[in-house]
Amino acid sequence: MDRTNGYGTTRVYRIQTGNALPTIDAGLVGAVLAIEWLNFTGHHNGSFTELNWQTGVELNNDHFEIERRHESETGFTVIGQELASEDGLAAKHNYGYDDFDASKSGIYYYRLKQVDKDGHFTYSKIISIQIKRGTEFNVSIYPNPVDNILKVDITLGDESELEVRVFDKSGKNVLTNPFGGFRKAGTFNELLDTSILPAGQYNLQILTSHGIVNKQFTVLR
Repeated sequence: MDRTNGYGTTRVYRIQTGNALPTIDAGLVGAVLAIEWLNFTGHHNGSFTELNWQTGVELNNDHFEIERRHESETGFTVIGQELASEDGLAAKHNYGYDDFDASKSGIYYYRLKQVDKDGHFTYSKIISIQIKRGTEFNVSIYPNPVDNILKVDITLGDESELEVRVFDKSGKNVLTNPFGGFRKAGTFNELLDTSILPAGQYNLQILTSHGIVNKQFTVLR
């Protein structure tokens, strides 16, 4: 075995019918796998994703790299690392990793990269986990009527981009994105400067991937 065609391989040999090469084993006696994959599972518990895996006897194993890919992504990303057990000759080894950063709805794919001490590696099977976030989208404003500052509380059940507009009574756009941009799931408190607006009635419009909310307010001087 001289690794001509990769780890655990030999160079190519060609023989004629009837010829014998007793010193060549055709690669059937080769490198020993560093570990035996026994199990790899995962589930989302409502707050974060729990990953668990089990291996058999480990030889020359150094560490595991945990890789993740969302269905909207084209490649896997390393999100964490776990060191190998110090007792490699034990019959079974149990490992676990918690992923707190799977924030989008959809299907996530996970795999493990097992890395030897000499740098060679193998992969586990790929598992998929579906996460469903809530689509709650609520907006409350106060005080109303308002003088200088309108307080805006926004609750998002899932991450989204915010687009914010303010229209006067005639429907004219008088403010564009006084606040907005990307938001993760959660509750946010925003301040809208209404001191620059003449007294009158207005409509606050907030657009997200979950829909549009319109809130009417009055500016009094």
